[in-house]
This record gives sequence, structure tokens and C-alpha cells, in this order.
Amino acid sequence: MPTEEAMQEYITIVDELFPNWAAGSGTRRKDEDSMASASDTEGRTPLHWAVDRGHLSAVEVLAKANADLNAKDNEGQTALHYAVVCEREDIAELLVKHHADLQIKDEDGNTARDLCPSSWSFMNQAN
Repeated sequence: MPTEEAMQEYITIVDELFPNWAAGSGTRRKDEDSMASASDTEGRTPLHWAVDRGHLSAVEVLAKANADLNAKDNEGQTALHYAVVCEREDIAELLVKHHADLQIKDEDGNTARDLCPSSWSFMNQAN
């Protein structure tokens, strides 16, 4: 499946799981936890895709739905790595507040903290 098609599919899944995510609310379904941590062939979860696309509300809903904030894709990158690489400071801060692990290294040996701009002070103050 092409990357763009996969990304759209994940947004569709998030829309189906959380029809009110754009409004910042949603109700839990029994299968929510497993769907929130499902991954594609590249190891990307709905959280990875929501971060990549800049959907702050979806990231918040997924975090509250117990999505694995530290799930790694096939390159060892977590959602926090994606937030840093995609320059999504607001999402990175949200993930840190939800206790995403800043010490996880990707396949290149980099933590999200290693890759983030020095102006993101919350990354340096977090454990």
C-alpha cells in the first residue's frame, strides 16, 4: 500500500474510532485499546500517523485511550521522534506531559531529545 494511502487509512480509522476527536471528546469502545496500538507494515501506529499529520486532538484522544506512546516503527522511532522531526512542538509537549519516554533511541542511536531544537525547553526540563 502506498504511504499516502496508508496515512489516509489511519486518519479514517481514527475518525471511525473517535468520531468527535476534532471536538476534543470521544467515547471509549471495547476495542479501542487494541486499535489504538495497531501497526502497519512499517510499524507505524495511529499515533505515529496522527503526529505526522499534526492532528493534536487525535493525539490527545489516543494518549487518553492508552495508546502506547513509546511504540517504535521499523526504524525505531516513537511518536515523540515524529513530533520532533515534523516540527510539531505542541504535540511533542503533549506527549512529554503524558510521560512519553525521552530516552528511547531510534535505529540511528538518536533520542527525540537529541533531534529537537534547543528552543524546546520542555524537552530539556523533562526527565
